[in-house]
Amino acid sequence: SSIKAINTNIGQIGDDIQLINVELENINNTNAVDTNEIDLLELVMVVWRKAWVPVLSAICCAVLIFGFCEFVMAPEYTSETKLYVANSDSNSDSKSYSDVQVASRLANSYKQIFTSTTVCQNVAEKFDDRYTPGQIYDMITVTTNSDSEIINLNVTCKSGKDAQAIARHVFEFGRQEIMRVIRAGWVAYIDEPSLPVQKSGPASVRNAFLAGVAGAAIACVV
Repeated sequence: SSIKAINTNIGQIGDDIQLINVELENINNTNAVDTNEIDLLELVMVVWRKAWVPVLSAICCAVLIFGFCEFVMAPEYTSETKLYVANSDSNSDSKSYSDVQVASRLANSYKQIFTSTTVCQNVAEKFDDRYTPGQIYDMITVTTNSDSEIINLNVTCKSGKDAQAIARHVFEFGRQEIMRVIRAGWVAYIDEPSLPVQKSGPASVRNAFLAGVAGAAIACVV
């Protein structure tokens, strides 16, 4: 009976130790939560006390980039042209769905012709090599809509008059290459190349906004 009593006491002691461990673990968890809450609160207070730093950084970066775009970078002008593609030389008033599909595929092929090396070289020669074929290529943007016979041909240049002239030459030389290479369909103006008056770039406001956001983010990290 004495041994049984001793075993009973040992069991009770073990249970007490287990309860103590549980209580210690609960205390540690509570302290960890309190510490995290204190650290987070301190972080918020530090950021609040130094809120002027990211604000000032955002303003400085935005003003700097806006000034650079407005007064240092050369303005750009975009001449816009809209073209119509047909799959034959027929002037029939009626067209089938297959005609539209063929014209749409031709428009995608014509798109590649307008930005080809041959066309860009011929256009560059028209300007006495003031522009390289590579520069001419970078100026040209040709887009088509799916299942559409319409081609949008835009030219962006630092001179509005040159942008319009380049667009005209791209169309003329492109049309010649279409007849020589593809030998199918035809393309014509819907809207002739426009003479841009207002600049299309650089996007000073957008660039300034992005610079302000970046400046504020960097200031917060640092």
